[in-house]
Amino acid sequence: MTGTTPPAEIACAEASLRPGLLKWGRLLLLMLLLTVVGALIAVNGRATGWVIVAVTIPLALLFLWCLVSKRMHLQLAQRGFSFGTLRKQYSYSWSDIAYFGVVEFGRERWVCFVLSPHYVGEEHVQATNQAFGGFDRFLPDTYGMRAEELAALLEAWRARAGREVAQGRTG
Repeated sequence: MTGTTPPAEIACAEASLRPGLLKWGRLLLLMLLLTVVGALIAVNGRATGWVIVAVTIPLALLFLWCLVSKRMHLQLAQRGFSFGTLRKQYSYSWSDIAYFGVVEFGRERWVCFVLSPHYVGEEHVQATNQAFGGFDRFLPDTYGMRAEELAALLEAWRARAGREVAQGRTG
């Protein structure tokens, strides 16, 4: 499923949202453009051009990997959700989450979440993020959706999982 699928159509057992093409595509395009600029500088005999090429090619490959890697998808399932960053993969049960929200940093809006009081782990990250922005964690991407839409979608999945647990229909 793509990040632009309306929330009503994602109400199924599992869903996979891809990283936002606009964000990663722009970064990839910028690196490719800078690689060309670096090559042109290098052709004119300046070592600076080779430095630019040496930096931008690995970054372009990294951004391409972010676009195509399944690890970077937001995976939604009946039991919970998972997402990846460059550093590692994270997984949470819906019952681990108190609520989802949206925070603004600079010009960007990010989906964040607060962990349930019973959740054990990540105390250092929680303390840092709570002091900084009033949340425990945030998602690394909005997966092609507006932050408010993604937060509402995640909140709907969390609420549905809570209803299913209450009705005794866990997967």
